[in-house]
Amino acid sequence: MIGAEPLNANDAAKSLRAGSIQPLAQSPDTLADGAATLAVGDLTFAYLRQLDGFYEIEEEAIAYWCQWLNHLLKVRVEPTAALGMAAASRWLAAQDGPKTVLVVLSGGNIDPSTARALWRLDHLAARPSLRM
Repeated sequence: MIGAEPLNANDAAKSLRAGSIQPLAQSPDTLADGAATLAVGDLTFAYLRQLDGFYEIEEEAIAYWCQWLNHLLKVRVEPTAALGMAAASRWLAAQDGPKTVLVVLSGGNIDPSTARALWRLDHLAARPSLRM
């Protein structure tokens, strides 16, 4: 099991590296508002410590996967859900051979300003690849 969060809201990654909960100094600015927390809770942190991997995802990758999932699957996923796809692609790129993965894609809660930010640049010109 792997986890992911926005690089711009990386309280969990900082906490994992430090071995204790490390709150962010200010409210994070990220497209993935569902993951824009100041600090992980005690219960969540305990689960995070059991993960096999954890990825910090850049804003451009969040937008990229939102666009591609919309284009390929014809589903509107919120930016927080795109974190899982970005993390899975990075994990797969590091594997020696084919693997089977399950990515949970959920939610379509995108406000108009976030939708505009997601589509500000056209990411559909760069096809999905494990070499990203």
